[in-house]
Amino acid sequence: MELDNLWKGVRAEVEDFLNGYLPPEDRRPAILNDAIRYAVFSGGKRIRPLLVYLGYELERGVFPFGDEEVIKAASAIELIHTFTLVNDDLPPIDNDDYRRGKPTVHRKFGEDIAILTGDALFVYAIDLLSDVNEGVRKTVIDSLKYAIEGQVLDLREDIGTVEEVLMVHRYKTGELMRASLLSGYILAGGENTDVVESLAYSFGKIFQITDDIIDAADGKVEKASIIRFMSREEAMALVEGELSKVLSQIDRVFGDRGTLLKELFELVAHRRK
Repeated sequence: MELDNLWKGVRAEVEDFLNGYLPPEDRRPAILNDAIRYAVFSGGKRIRPLLVYLGYELERGVFPFGDEEVIKAASAIELIHTFTLVNDDLPPIDNDDYRRGKPTVHRKFGEDIAILTGDALFVYAIDLLSDVNEGVRKTVIDSLKYAIEGQVLDLREDIGTVEEVLMVHRYKTGELMRASLLSGYILAGGENTDVVESLAYSFGKIFQITDDIIDAADGKVEKASIIRFMSREEAMALVEGELSKVLSQIDRVFGDRGTLLKELFELVAHRRK
């Protein structure tokens, strides 16, 4: 299967599940349910659900379409990711007006409803996790704890070195990537979890450094951007070095079962938007 077709299949399966799982827009209070659906269905790439399916393939060599536990784990992680975005966009944190080219939840529905939307997304995610493997549940919850800590570090701590930037990246971005890839691998019965964790953290590192490069090209350099501490060319070289290391690791440990994961790594590392 080609990566593009897999990605489309994962997106369709997870979005179809969430469409049936989340409350309908016309259920009271309609404004809350409208905001929840607006946040979830406003054009996300569904990279984290894709990583869940790819993690499963690393162990089994097949994709788990139709597997209820995989779908619930992937959907829960996507709801948690969406919850973090709604929170990040709020005025006391990033104060963003737009997300994915559309007004952020607090701009469209008000700060009060945005806060409650984040609360609701978290509750629905935990509800889904209650139906999945205990190891997956612990993995996701542990990663969320670190992701929240990463947001606090970004907000309140001085970030004065490349190492501190990479730590924030690992917490804010890498942890949910870890939860995603590792969850699929655990559900497939995989035991080589240390290697899969390492791959996931590398994916998060590559993803976030590339984001920093793209943002800098648009004139946006955040406090935790690696571009504050090195040139664009140096950051690209760091990405290429990490990519080379991780592609070799996938080949060595997983062989052909890692072909599509390698393709995703390369796609993320070389994207420019």
